[in-house]
Amino acid sequence: MPSDPHIQIDLAAMAKSGSTASYTLDDAFFGALDQEELTGGQIVVEASVRQKYGEVYEVRCHIEGEVRTPCDRCLEDVTYPVSIDETLKVFPEGEAPADDDMARECAGRNPMLDLAWDVYEAIILSLPMQRVHNDGDCGDSVPDIYLRESDDEADDLTDDEADDEA
Repeated sequence: MPSDPHIQIDLAAMAKSGSTASYTLDDAFFGALDQEELTGGQIVVEASVRQKYGEVYEVRCHIEGEVRTPCDRCLEDVTYPVSIDETLKVFPEGEAPADDDMARECAGRNPMLDLAWDVYEAIILSLPMQRVHNDGDCGDSVPDIYLRESDDEADDLTDDEADDEA
């Protein structure tokens, strides 16, 4: 049974208490998100909230652990370490600056913020664009397939294209 893919933070209560909340995310969390890039992982998220002014809050998150994603070559899982510090600004509804990617909005007197998607996006952005095993760590058949595909692509090039690539 998948876990609830939410990380709810009561902004006013956390800012008032000065406490830090800790969340442990596992395979069930990543499986419950509507995404296909991460197959699982073990992540700890530590969040703290500070009231900046009025109803504007600053949420600081430290994200640490490791995640699994399919290898671009063999499609088997490859594991990457994650260590991220992220700061979000939370404004009352309708007051967030449009040009600030780290600005969020919350409505109501007791604003709650769901950090789940922000944590997911921070993790995805921290990973390399090409996600592959170290050389020699893919399955035994992958180098042959990979080389065959590379040869087929070279055969498909016209003589002029091959000269341009050389």
